[in-house]
Amino acid sequence: MSKEEAIEALVIGKILTHELFVDNESVRQPRADISEYELEDGVRISKSLFWYFRKQNYWNDGWIEKTN
Repeated sequence: MSKEEAIEALVIGKILTHELFVDNESVRQPRADISEYELEDGVRISKSLFWYFRKQNYWNDGWIEKTN
């Protein structure tokens, strides 16, 4: 999915990974009313900082919903 689709999926509680992430890496937005994401290890990061480090074109696509 695209970056825009990924952002929408995170808002509704989906857990996502990316084709460049290793197997255990993921990101989720724990609550729609807060502006932060939670990574697979429990670290929380602001949404703006998360995307700041993902400006390259290869982050604009390749997002995948994690099913397990």
